[in-house]
Amino acid sequence: MINDALYDADKFRWGPDNFTQTLWQMLRSSGASIAPLIHRFPKGMEGISSIKETFRTETGKIYGPEFIELGLKIGEKIYLFLQERFSKELHQKS
Repeated sequence: MINDALYDADKFRWGPDNFTQTLWQMLRSSGASIAPLIHRFPKGMEGISSIKETFRTETGKIYGPEFIELGLKIGEKIYLFLQERFSKELHQKS
């Protein structure tokens, strides 16, 4: 039971907070440029989407998929914003 709860807790972190807090903290602390992040964004979203149905506890099975879906909706809006806001950077030659 504890193993399943810890597993689900790890999955819950991929909800809204991932796109409103975690992503930006990681970007700030790494000093990475935004263009590579934007290029990897769709693959990351696919990975997050793939965990929606992997929750193990009853609570996780009830609330987890919706929580992940909320995060993905936020992520989609952020991705569109980033593409628009950084369009010049995305089209520059390296």
